[in-house]
Amino acid sequence: MGAQALHRVRVERSSDGAASLTRLAAVDRRSVDGSTAAEIAEGCELLDVIEAGQVVGAVAVSIDGNVATLKAAATTGSRTYEALDALEAAAKDAGAVLLGMFTRRGALVPLLVARGYRIRSIELEKDL
Repeated sequence: MGAQALHRVRVERSSDGAASLTRLAAVDRRSVDGSTAAEIAEGCELLDVIEAGQVVGAVAVSIDGNVATLKAAATTGSRTYEALDALEAAAKDAGAVLLGMFTRRGALVPLLVARGYRIRSIELEKDL
């Protein structure tokens, strides 16, 4: 996927995969199954999130045909949803007709639904 800009935020292919994985390591603390960011990002395209010319985050995206799936993202920036808009535009430019994601952060769901995402499934479980 190529570079995309919205206002002062853009996402572009990472020029330093190791640095991107280091940025993505922030997702490790939220992992419920022990997966590391490096494991989650295996086989994904790594993108940098850039605000005002500074790399502030990273995204791991897998692409299968015309479906892009956001696998992991971490940013210290202040324009998270502008970065998501830029990612959506980059995915579309790369030929994707759908951008999907999985989250275990329930508070994100209503925020993403308000931005046009739809719930495809809900999985619940309880230890007995």
